[in-house]
Amino acid sequence: MMMMAWRVMPGLSAMRMPSSFITRLFLLHDNRREMGGNALKTVETRRYEKEEYEGIRREVSELLHNCKHIFDFRIVKELPGKDSFGDLDVLVLPLARVNVEAVADSNSDNSQNGKAISSSPTKTLRDVIVDEFSPQEIQRNGTVYSFDFHEFQIDFIRQGSREQLEMAEFYFAYGDMGGLLGRMTNAHGMKFGEMGLWCNLLEAAVNPSVEVDQTQPIGRVSLCNKPKDIMTYLDMDYERYLQGFDTQDEIIHWIKTCKFFHREDFLDLNHRHRHRANTRPFYIKFLNSIAIDYSDVGATKSGATGEMRECMQAEAIAYFGRQAHVDRLLEKRQRREEAKAKFTGIVFKDMGLQKKMVGVAVKKLKERAGTQTKDE
Repeated sequence: MMMMAWRVMPGLSAMRMPSSFITRLFLLHDNRREMGGNALKTVETRRYEKEEYEGIRREVSELLHNCKHIFDFRIVKELPGKDSFGDLDVLVLPLARVNVEAVADSNSDNSQNGKAISSSPTKTLRDVIVDEFSPQEIQRNGTVYSFDFHEFQIDFIRQGSREQLEMAEFYFAYGDMGGLLGRMTNAHGMKFGEMGLWCNLLEAAVNPSVEVDQTQPIGRVSLCNKPKDIMTYLDMDYERYLQGFDTQDEIIHWIKTCKFFHREDFLDLNHRHRHRANTRPFYIKFLNSIAIDYSDVGATKSGATGEMRECMQAEAIAYFGRQAHVDRLLEKRQRREEAKAKFTGIVFKDMGLQKKMVGVAVKKLKERAGTQTKDE
C-alpha cells in the first residue's frame, strides 16, 4: 500500500494546524484515492489491457442482463483509442417497486427485457453484487458501489429512474465530454451534469436592468433532463453523437460545435477543472486543440466556477418553457420578504417568551402562515 507523507512548510508546526485544515487534507486524499480504479482499500486490483477489458465488459453485461433484480443498465462509453483501463463504470437501475408498477402498467405480459416481474420486494444493490459477482470487498460512496471482480475494479453507479439513467449515460460518456460542455454552459449562467441542465436563478434573469450577481440566487430551476433536447438547444447534432466516434479528435470537433463554445472560457478554471486540465489526457488534448497550455490557465476564486461571460438564463427558461416554475420561485420569495417584514420577534418578547425560543416561534409562525417551508 502506498503511503502518503504530508510535508509541513518551514516555520509551521503540524500541531498548530487547524483541525478543519487537517480534515480537508485527508478528505482530498480520500477523494483522489477513490477515483480511477483505486476505490478499494483491502483488495488489490490491476489495470486491464483492451482485450481483457472487452472480455470483462461482455461478462458483466451478460450477468446484469440475466439478473431479474436489475431493471436496466448502461456501461459508460469509453474514449476511443484507449489501450488500458483501470475500472469499468456501469450505470445501474435496480428493480425497485416503482419500476415494477411502471412495467405492470405498460406491459400486458408483465415482463421487461424478458424478465418476469413479481410484486415481492427486490434485493438491494449490495445483495445483487454479492450474489452475482462474489467480490472480496465492496466500498460504497454515496450512490457508487465499487467492488472487485477478476482482479478488476467495477463501479456501479445507482440511478433512480429511466430518465436519470439516460441522462447520466450521456453526461458520463467519453471521458470529460460532459465536463467540458458543463464549463461552457456555466460561463452562460447554467449548470450541466448527470441530472441534466439547470440554473441557479439570478435576479438579472428576471430583471435585466440589474447587474449579474451570482452570490444571491433566487432558487434552482431545472431546465431539462433529456439529452436530445439539451443538445438541440446547444445547436449540437445529437444524431452525430448517436453514431459514435472513431477518434478523440472527432469528439473534440463535435464539442466545439456547442453554441456556447469560446476559447477564452478555458483560460480561468476552478480547482476541479484545473486538476483535470493538468492530469487527464483528454482534457489536456482538448486544451491543446485550442492552443492552451496548462501554464496559461489561471485560477478562479475559491468556490467559483469561472467568470460568467453572459447570463443566458432568461433565454433558456423561455426555450424550455419553465416560466411557470420561475413565477413560483418569485412568489415564494415575495411571501418570504413580506413575512420578514411582518413577523419579528418583538411581539414574542413582549409576551415574555424566553430569548432562545423567539427564533423557533417566528419560524413556526411563518410555516403556519405559508411563507416558509420546513426545509428553509
